[in-house]
Amino acid sequence: MRVIGQQFVWSFEYPESGIKSNVLHLPVDQPVQFQIESRDVIHSFWVPAFRVKHDATPGQIDELIITPTEIGTFPVRCAELCGAGHAAMITEVKVESAQDFQAWIDSGGQELASVPGTEGGQGEQTASVAGGAELFVQFGCGACHTLTDASTAGIVGPALDGIGTWGADRVEGQDAATYIRNSIIQPNAYIEQGYPQDVMPQDFVTRTTSINQVLKVLCRFDLDLGDHGGMARSTQLGAADR
Repeated sequence: MRVIGQQFVWSFEYPESGIKSNVLHLPVDQPVQFQIESRDVIHSFWVPAFRVKHDATPGQIDELIITPTEIGTFPVRCAELCGAGHAAMITEVKVESAQDFQAWIDSGGQELASVPGTEGGQGEQTASVAGGAELFVQFGCGACHTLTDASTAGIVGPALDGIGTWGADRVEGQDAATYIRNSIIQPNAYIEQGYPQDVMPQDFVTRTTSINQVLKVLCRFDLDLGDHGGMARSTQLGAADR
């Protein structure tokens, strides 16, 4: 399976099932081979309970084989200083019985509880906000930003609650959706007072084509976002980036 580090989040991919997750699930007493890599800077994949630590280096894939022997939930950290959000680059590994692990695989790797009321109307909005919140966490935004809808509490960058309203007051001629979009694509174009430049990764434009879902959770449907799927422009992404 693939272990991928990027500022400031771990992600895990299970090639045989096509599942991608930000929480590592493993069956107990079964050997697993990790292919460890980084998409930006050097990270270090560290599971203290396993006594395992291995660098994730840009441009190369390193292999590591382990066999978890105890059922439980254990922290996963980055042991290499990788930027301002380094301390928040934390997730967990869940070691499960073979039956529970297979049930998780069969569920499609679901981590979040189902969103109620998705039959239409406000239910569809609630579901889309939940999807945006999941992406907000998946792409590491919560390591630096507080956002209640995503249950994140980062303090490296400005808190984002209510940005769908106050974002319209930041740059003359830009509504909130445009301001947020530009802040993701060109993080140094406008810097909130009291925060430094060159902290937010500059490559989010190559990481996701799902910008509208993130915008929806930030704007809380107060704005007409339109069809702005062009955040990724004509950039061609590999399957691992989608």
